[in-house]
Amino acid sequence: MRAQLRRSSWILQGVRNFRDLFESLAQRGLSAGTYHDRNLGHYNNSADFMSAMPGFQEEIGQPRKRQHVNQRTEEIFNYVRREALELLGEAQSDLPLADFMEDRPLA
Repeated sequence: MRAQLRRSSWILQGVRNFRDLFESLAQRGLSAGTYHDRNLGHYNNSADFMSAMPGFQEEIGQPRKRQHVNQRTEEIFNYVRREALELLGEAQSDLPLADFMEDRPLA
């Protein structure tokens, strides 16, 4: 618990960074008039995410070492960021986990 609390400021900064990234996606979609395009008749069952993260479902609720948690977190963060950048029409390379926790834009 104490280890998690020591990391809370980094985690919260990462959440703020993703909030800002998602906000820029929303603004772009609203400005282009495409924000609501896939709301009706397009169910997403997360199969694309699950196929990109083999073994993810089996890991849920299982004990894992911190190194593995950090590695998986980095993979997930980069996957989400790549998907967002694709929607924004931007291409960038993956980031190390620490970069997601800095006070700077993800896009």
